[in-house]
Amino acid sequence: MSEQTPEEVKPAPQALFQTKDINLAAYLKMEGYLVGDLTEQNGKVIFGFVDKDRNKRQADVQDFYNNKGGFLAYTNAWKDFKSMVYNVKKDKES
Repeated sequence: MSEQTPEEVKPAPQALFQTKDINLAAYLKMEGYLVGDLTEQNGKVIFGFVDKDRNKRQADVQDFYNNKGGFLAYTNAWKDFKSMVYNVKKDKES
C-alpha cells in the first residue's frame, strides 16, 4: 500500500441538494442550509445547498410545501403585493 502525500489527498465532494425554486431556496437558507453552488442553466438559476443530512433536508422541504411556519403564506402575500405594485404602475402609464 502506497502512502499519499498531502498534495494527493482530495476532499470528498459534498452532496448538494439543488432547486430552481427561489422560495424554497430562501426557506432552506433561513433554516440554516449553506449555499454550496449557484449555476445557470437555460436562463434559470439553480441553487445548490450542502446536503449533510438527507433525511432532515427531505423533512424541511416537506415542511416548506406543507406551509409549516407560514413561509408560503408570506411568499404568496409578497407576490400579491408585487402584482399590485405592477398594476398601479401600469394604470399610471395608461
